[in-house]
Amino acid sequence: MIVLEPLEARRLLSHYVVSTGGDDAGPGAPNAPWATLQHAAEVVQAGDSVTVLPGHYAGFLLRTSGTAQAPITFTAKSGVIIDSRNLATPDGINLEGASFVVIEGFSLTGLPRAGIRAVQDQGVKILSNQIDQSGYWGILTGFSQDVDIENNIVTGSIKQHGIYVGNSADNPVIRGNTVSGNHQCGIQINSDASQGGDGIITGAVVEANIVYDNGRAGGAAINLDGVGLSTVDDNLIYDNHATGIALYRQDGAAPPADDVIVNNTVVMPADARWALSLSDGANGIFVGNNILLTQSDRRGVLSVAADSRAGLLSDHNAVSNRFSDDGGDSNLSLANWRRQTGQDANSMLATPQGLFANFARRDFHLAQHSPAESGGSPAHLPQKDIESKQPADPKHPAIGAYQQTKPRAGALLGGEASASTWALGWRGGLVIAAAGAATAAVLAAWAVRRRALGRWLGPYIAQSLRRPRRRPSGETHLLLCIADHFEPQHGHVDHEHAMVRINRWEMQYPLLFGTLRDSDGKPPRHTFFYPLEQFDPAEMAALAQFCRAGLGEVEVHLHHDRDTAENLRRRLSSYCAMLAERFGMLATHRRDGRTMYGFVHGNWALDNSRPDGRWCGVDGELDVLRQTGCYADFTLPSAPNPTQVRKINSIYYALEDGRPRSHERGTDVGAAPAPSDGLMLIQGPLLLNWRRRKWGLLPRIENACLQANQPPDIHRLDLWLKAAIRIPSRPDWFFVKLHTHGAPEANQQVLLGPAMVEFHTALAKRSMFDPNFHYHYVTAREMYNLVRAAEDRWTGSVDDARDYELLFNGRAPRWTQPPAPVQSCCG
Repeated sequence: MIVLEPLEARRLLSHYVVSTGGDDAGPGAPNAPWATLQHAAEVVQAGDSVTVLPGHYAGFLLRTSGTAQAPITFTAKSGVIIDSRNLATPDGINLEGASFVVIEGFSLTGLPRAGIRAVQDQGVKILSNQIDQSGYWGILTGFSQDVDIENNIVTGSIKQHGIYVGNSADNPVIRGNTVSGNHQCGIQINSDASQGGDGIITGAVVEANIVYDNGRAGGAAINLDGVGLSTVDDNLIYDNHATGIALYRQDGAAPPADDVIVNNTVVMPADARWALSLSDGANGIFVGNNILLTQSDRRGVLSVAADSRAGLLSDHNAVSNRFSDDGGDSNLSLANWRRQTGQDANSMLATPQGLFANFARRDFHLAQHSPAESGGSPAHLPQKDIESKQPADPKHPAIGAYQQTKPRAGALLGGEASASTWALGWRGGLVIAAAGAATAAVLAAWAVRRRALGRWLGPYIAQSLRRPRRRPSGETHLLLCIADHFEPQHGHVDHEHAMVRINRWEMQYPLLFGTLRDSDGKPPRHTFFYPLEQFDPAEMAALAQFCRAGLGEVEVHLHHDRDTAENLRRRLSSYCAMLAERFGMLATHRRDGRTMYGFVHGNWALDNSRPDGRWCGVDGELDVLRQTGCYADFTLPSAPNPTQVRKINSIYYALEDGRPRSHERGTDVGAAPAPSDGLMLIQGPLLLNWRRRKWGLLPRIENACLQANQPPDIHRLDLWLKAAIRIPSRPDWFFVKLHTHGAPEANQQVLLGPAMVEFHTALAKRSMFDPNFHYHYVTAREMYNLVRAAEDRWTGSVDDARDYELLFNGRAPRWTQPPAPVQSCCG
């Protein structure tokens, strides 16, 4: 007799989608997404996944657990921003007793308590999120066993810490995070016996994090209270204002014991405390292969309390010459420290300038032939460093967080070609090749006509043939300008909506980018080309205040149609005078004090360049611009718009000939004497992008646009540099002018979101890895000044030429009542 055993019931795993345009009454499918994260949190079960599409959301509270084999996953696409709390707690994302949950890719800003909170759970993964300006903590966990916190950016916590792992929960992993600008600790692990449990955390791994500029209110960059049997390795810790790494007992049930502190780079500024502090009975601590340096003349590199010497083993470190064996009261030289404690027999004295590739630029790679290059011990050697690189010689590893002593130069121009092999015979290959060529030819002919390629494709091919195929030797200075066609009233929104758009720039831009710095120590700069015909005094007042903070400048944008030269001249003159006199905007010529401005033409129709004659009407526009104080035009490129001219990837002087499109040709700046009556045009890059192909065959146009579907990335940077827009006397200066429309919400998700933060971070990393690569954030005015300096064969630095000819007004406003709007007669 055959007995059939009933099949085990199984639930089909579900994948859901959430979108700001969705409906919670729907099925949550890709074609019918839900609207809120909270609804998704109330529906998901073990094994389900949720993809969140770009937009602004309220947070969510999740109480449902996954399993180790079937976790619940919430994944955010780029541009997802949680900027209001969930309905139950003052946090963004709150996992309350929800185990085996993955939270990945979210941007959370301005939450009242924690950006992400996880309590009373196990196996939670918090990955690749960006959290800024939380009220108390960026990431907070409590009684969260086996939590994994990796590759997050946590900045600006207002009252307490960046990452806070609390209460009795073993085996936390905190790896690969960037933690900066938090009020107290960067990373805090506190076992806190008063809250229950055994009051001890063991098995913690704090590894490969970058922790800087924390602790202005006290609190170590990495703070360990009652943490034992744990490892702190390969972290880069610099410019923190309290202690670097602190091991102590305050709330824990027992002091730290048997912890390993290895291969960290810790550099303390002048206002800081000790690089490494052991106190409150910490015992059995191993300290090896660390760089421990200080710029303070009072505190030093290693402070060990009298009750924390038991079992201490410290050696093979690169250190400054200041120690303490009684918790900070004494001040011992390395020699005296050795005599009194027997520690650090093989450690070496060092300075930041003697160890690092470029300390001034915060490049903490070891310089070639640095004394720390092979000065480490193989004991407790991590398998990989902060960049996941293995030691060149495991028997003689480098000291510090970086094992690579000679930075690999990233490929700045071009890309890597991949090889492929044919599996068909040669006849089949010929047939397929012929068919593919025929198809490509038809599609290419269609694209040339459809995308107006015919005008500039020939010059582009000629440029490509002349362009060197290899990266030029020597230094590369990226001069990066973002020309924003900034139209707060875009889409005919009302005044309140327009002001909300501007206020978001005022609030978010300093928070996201205010702590970033280029190779000159300057923050990212933004140039707002504000439309004359949409002028509103409140909007301009807000932009002027933003610019006076040093984060941007205002220039002139204009949409006009069926205009005349006389009317255009009058409007530009009166508008520029008002911006300069009443709002303190635009530029002043260093020599004669004239008000000068940069210009972007609305609808790309500079000098009446549309074939149908729309959106301008002034054939002599170049002369009108020059005579009213325009120092340079920043309109181009405009491809695939039919206004695109033949001359591309150039900075040149164009002469007005009285006909449309006078800027079709011109004299390259620096290649010949500048014509006295020419207008400078500064173009952005225009190329074909073969990596992003339409239908898998035709390259897409790379026109240096930043918008919702064209975020910046390193591959695009390589193309922008490949355009090689330069002045002959300064071949090391690469002028990259990007353009965007920064007011619409969809584009703000890129410009004020994770994509732009990641791009700026990538620039910093490239600069760190390649000592020949330097990047400089410039406004439109500064870019013009640098062009003029190069034209005059300037041999000095980029930073010293930012104000070469034109000065930013930047004055306080000279009016007490809002001025009347400028009257517009057309377009």
